[in-house]
Parts: sequence; structure tokens; C-alpha cells
Amino acid sequence: MKGGNKYFDHLIGEQSHKSNPDEIKMIKRIIKAHSEDYSEDDKMNFQRVGLHLRMKRYLSEPIEQIKPVGEFLNELLEIYKVKKIKFANLIDYENTNLHAVLKGRRRINNKLASKIGSIFSIDPQLWMLIDAKNELVKFQRENKFSKKKYSLEKLKYAR
Repeated sequence: MKGGNKYFDHLIGEQSHKSNPDEIKMIKRIIKAHSEDYSEDDKMNFQRVGLHLRMKRYLSEPIEQIKPVGEFLNELLEIYKVKKIKFANLIDYENTNLHAVLKGRRRINNKLASKIGSIFSIDPQLWMLIDAKNELVKFQRENKFSKKKYSLEKLKYAR
């Protein structure tokens, strides 16, 4: 059910494709009824937590399509309605470098991960692990890495 309300889609999460449309409509009505009691800050925090959970799931599951770590950061900036140039200034980071991270052309470093982690309360290690996992998957795909070629069994015979 794409193209709906972004807030509700974030709360329902990526598992919504497993539900039928009537269930999704009912869930959205329930969320809407309950969400009217929450402040905008609470709603943004719920979305941040949802994104954090999606990041952990991305890290723990096999990757079908690589999602650069910058895409997760971009989602956070959208949730909090922060302009990229203002964010770059806040964290003392070159705007062009931030743009490259957001587009997946530049890897995240420990300093940037620490700053992002501090602001959004998402463990810097999670940012680094996602980036490292993406790089490993890219390497294995680009080099047609064969696990069969490298094994403990072959090492035993190499003695």
C-alpha cells in the first residue's frame, strides 16, 4: 500500500506487504485514532524508532538490493524536516561530502557515525556495520566471489 500517509507507512513498516489491504486500512485507522493524542515530537520519535528497527533488520538479513547507509540518514533528515545544508553545518561536515554520503558515493566514517549516533540516538556501530556489510556484498558481487574456491578443507590439503 505505497503512496499512503508517510507517517502511517513508517509505523506499519515494511511488513505491510504481507497483510491484505483491508487489514492495512484497519491498522491505519487504529493508528490514526491513537496518534491524535501524540505531539509532533512523539510522532517523529516513533518514526525514528521504526527506522532504527529497519536498519537492524537490514543488517541481520541477506541483502537483495544494497541500500546505502546514506539513504537511512536521508530518511532521518526527512522525518525531522532538517535541511541537508543545515545538518552539514551542525555537524561540521562539508555539504558536498554529506551529499556524497547520502547518495552512496562516499562511505561513512567513524567520526560521522558518532555524530549521527549522538544526535539521533542510534548506535554509531550500527551505521558502520551497515556500511561495511554493503561494501562486502559489493565486493563479492563485483568479483563473482566463490566460497567454494576457499575452504577449510582446501587449507588442510595445502599443508
